[in-house]
Amino acid sequence: MKLHRCGLSKIPAQKIAMETAPLILVVCYNNELGMDAMGSAYACIQNILLAATAEGLGAVTLTSRGNNIKNILNIPEGYDVAAIMPIGYPDEDPDKPIRIPVEDKLHNNMF
Repeated sequence: MKLHRCGLSKIPAQKIAMETAPLILVVCYNNELGMDAMGSAYACIQNILLAATAEGLGAVTLTSRGNNIKNILNIPEGYDVAAIMPIGYPDEDPDKPIRIPVEDKLHNNMF
């Protein structure tokens, strides 16, 4: 489904993803464990994105501010939301991005 055909081109893509995805995964972490827990959550998110892509699924990572999602899902005190991830089969097949060679991005002992 092309967004402009449905009159959805003016609606932010994130809102459309949240309203149309068959699965919304909310990744949480125990904030009492410190920054390591958040880092582990984002490593988990990266693996979820890679696995989804390998299965032909589309997924995006959205961040959450405030307590709305925590209240809606009854997430216990001491836990925070790392990301909200709408997951589903993409409506479009976008072109693969142009990859910048690693040697053009890698800096060894200097920036």
